[in-house]
Amino acid sequence: MSRKLLDSDEKRTLRFSVYVNAREANELERLARNHNINPTEYLRRAALSNHVTKSVPSVSRVKWQQLGNLTGLLNQIAKGVNMGQVHNVSPIFLEELKSEVSKLRLEIFKYGTEGKPTKEK
Repeated sequence: MSRKLLDSDEKRTLRFSVYVNAREANELERLARNHNINPTEYLRRAALSNHVTKSVPSVSRVKWQQLGNLTGLLNQIAKGVNMGQVHNVSPIFLEELKSEVSKLRLEIFKYGTEGKPTKEK
């Protein structure tokens, strides 16, 4: 069975090079293998399918983790309220608080350490 020939506008004639270390290469190969494709196709799909997530700025990483821990604690409290094990806590208040923590986590993506919007790269 032969491959279908691509139209001239679909042919891949441009090349991008990327350097990775041994650990990253192994992980890329593993991910590609899990999807039954080669690493090049995996990178192409990941880059062009909008499934690549933005990384947290390194200075904000600690705050990101702290807010993540806070979200987990709020979920535990909410579960206790819903199961009747925690009293005198408004479920509505917990949901509002959880929403605010989520908004703060999103703001970490939007703003750098100087309080200015970060530029997309």
